[in-house]
Amino acid sequence: MDIISEFASIATGAAKNLFSHVVIQRIFVDIAVADEDAAQAAISYGCTCSVVYPAMAVLVTRVKCRDYHIHIAPDFNEKESRIFFTCEIKTKLLFILSSMLPALLKSLMLLKKIKINPTKIKKTTDKAVH
Repeated sequence: MDIISEFASIATGAAKNLFSHVVIQRIFVDIAVADEDAAQAAISYGCTCSVVYPAMAVLVTRVKCRDYHIHIAPDFNEKESRIFFTCEIKTKLLFILSSMLPALLKSLMLLKKIKINPTKIKKTTDKAVH
């Protein structure tokens, strides 16, 4: 049994349960893509759009989202890009506790199991492979 994968599984289950009850009240993304070279700014603008819009689409379709605004624009007059991001998330304390308490109990049981049956750690300095 891989201990790290067990803890990761517990954390993933807790996160899925918690995020199923999260409501995004408002999310705002404003990006101005700039570069010293106008051609490079246009390429960066295209790359930014190809990443941000699909990622936001996945987010707003998977999580309850009440209001969102995404604005991406090229800025050929500036030399550096700007990003402004705000997000307001709400969830009830009951859902946080109902997600985290089972994960805590499972983690404690796993730690207890590890202490009862410790795995032998192989020393790498025992024998050298030639």
